[in-house]
Amino acid sequence: MLPDIEKLLTLQDRDQKMRAVLTEIAALPAEKATRDRELKAADDRLEAARTRQKEIEVERKRLQGEVKAKQDQITRYKNQQLETRKNEEFSALRHEIEVAEKAVTELEDKELLLMEEAESLKPALEAAQEAHAAEKKKVESHMASLTARKENLVARQKELETERPRFTEGIEEDLLDRYNRLFKSKNGVALVTVEHEVCTGCHMKVTHQAILEVKAEKEIIGCPQCGRILYEPQEAPRRSAPQRAAARRVGKWTVKGERLKGADAPWCAGGGNRFESFHSRPNWMPPRSVPPSGGTTSRSGQLWRLC
Repeated sequence: MLPDIEKLLTLQDRDQKMRAVLTEIAALPAEKATRDRELKAADDRLEAARTRQKEIEVERKRLQGEVKAKQDQITRYKNQQLETRKNEEFSALRHEIEVAEKAVTELEDKELLLMEEAESLKPALEAAQEAHAAEKKKVESHMASLTARKENLVARQKELETERPRFTEGIEEDLLDRYNRLFKSKNGVALVTVEHEVCTGCHMKVTHQAILEVKAEKEIIGCPQCGRILYEPQEAPRRSAPQRAAARRVGKWTVKGERLKGADAPWCAGGGNRFESFHSRPNWMPPRSVPPSGGTTSRSGQLWRLC
């Protein structure tokens, strides 16, 4: 891989981390606004319960005032009855008294209904107060968490900004400008791999000539379609010969990656538990409970001790 590609990949990784931090910081005001709306909704619910309770109290006082006025009126009518000497006036006053008494009864019934409603509102008001307190505590906790998160993100942003010049060292100015433009315009991905003759950035087929130039690793090659810088994906490191031998499916007995030969395989006192077989065991024999004739110092004896 070209040294410039390696440097740009390292820089891209750092810039993507910075981009993620900035994205989180930009999302914080919206999250704070959401919490503010939740708290305001809780305030509104509590205020609605309190407002209705106040309205009931005002209405009750108004009704009590009307009842008092009607009762005073009834008292005047009764006094006038005592003073009058005419039957027509007496009957008219009695009628007025009956009307006023009926009005008093209706007003008192309304007041009773309001008292019942006020009584029923008490549990609802208490529940609203408890819900408001819980919501306020939760929102305040979220706000404190947001504040702490913002402080951590800002600190991380400053750290990444301070370290970035170190990761741009050794990169030519023109190449760095090209990378910066691509990173900004291509959603934070300026360098991509070529896989199966396709650019993994725009998913468009790359010309054969461009693929050969990328594999040659002599110069920086861009995708003909999207302009992103292309590079060849690195293969996994090749395993050593012992590792390949241990992983090879040979259908034979092996101990710690070593193939057993001849009569070594059946000489396992543990029943072959520490031996690995990838396929069938056509030559398997019952394990011996005693060491082979060569003793424990021979190769077969050492294998027998391993089991």
